Amino acid sequence: MNKNGVTLIELMVVLAIAGILAVALGFAYIGWQGAYKVEKATKEIYSDLTDARGRAVTRNQEFFLRLLTARTYNMYADTNGNTTFEIATDAPQFATAKTVEYDMLWNNVAIGGGVTITLDRRGLMTNLGTIRLSTTADADYDCVIVAQSRINLGKWNTTTGVCDAK
Repeated sequence: MNKNGVTLIELMVVLAIAGILAVALGFAYIGWQGAYKVEKATKEIYSDLTDARGRAVTRNQEFFLRLLTARTYNMYADTNGNTTFEIATDAPQFATAKTVEYDMLWNNVAIGGGVTITLDRRGLMTNLGTIRLSTTADADYDCVIVAQSRINLGKWNTTTGVCDAK
């Protein structure tokens, strides 16, 4: 630096370093954002399953979480009291089906005609398995394990082909 200020070479070096840092941080941000979106969708599915379980116990009524398509789902109350899911008579709990940004897989198979998870009056679930979001993002959580009496968040293990509970 001279007495009059900053030289052109010093300014160019600082700008080059700032440019390199901006590019590196931009790629890291894009990767972080993708993982965040996957985790958000996974946690929303987990939250809705937990909510359905709580409603089933507190209202002493069966509830159903229906994976309608590869990207949509809704929660239904057993309003006709026959303990069997019927889309025509059971009341949906969300005004419109919830949509996820990524394809959902049930037990690592694409959802075709829909999958129904039943939550009985004691909060126990039938049709057990794993809901996984099909994505390449390296998120901490990208699958939900549905067991008879427990719901767990997990990370899909590509080596073993199962969802590891966290």
